[in-house]
Amino acid sequence: MMSNVQMTGILMLMVLPWWSCSNDVSEINRIVSDEALQGEIMRDVEVLYSDSAVVRVRMKGPVLTRMMDGQHMVEEFPEGVQMWFFGPAGRIDSELRADHGKRDERENRVILKGNVIWESREGDKMETEELIWLQKDELIYSTQFVTITRPDEVIYGYGFETDQAFKKWKIRSPEGRIRLTE
Repeated sequence: MMSNVQMTGILMLMVLPWWSCSNDVSEINRIVSDEALQGEIMRDVEVLYSDSAVVRVRMKGPVLTRMMDGQHMVEEFPEGVQMWFFGPAGRIDSELRADHGKRDERENRVILKGNVIWESREGDKMETEELIWLQKDELIYSTQFVTITRPDEVIYGYGFETDQAFKKWKIRSPEGRIRLTE
């Protein structure tokens, strides 16, 4: 039979590890930031958006960050982004480039900023500083100054709206039009 001293010794050996193991919250916070726990950074990324297993949009950029904002994901291309919009036949209808891109998952919205250039397969080119793509509605618009260069003219003004194919577009408040002749 064990004595009380031996019993107390064994009990102490069993309880001692629990007392010696503790996590200091400030030490953990020093090592791992909240941002590191909520997000990720990826390099040389390509993202495909599809509808009914058909690729509709391809996005590519040198850096993509994903962060949780409450209950939803926010993706950013802080070092630039390129996008290709595909038509029903799988051909590229238009291509877009910007210095920065941000996609809000909850709102299904992509905001593109800085040297935004969008070109259609037909040769139309739109330039602005900010462009917003509403993914669900397949609508792209801007409230900023825009310049559209077509093979035979240049049109500029404020506000722009189009479909993803960049086929049916309009400038909300045109400021001028220049006809190009050879």
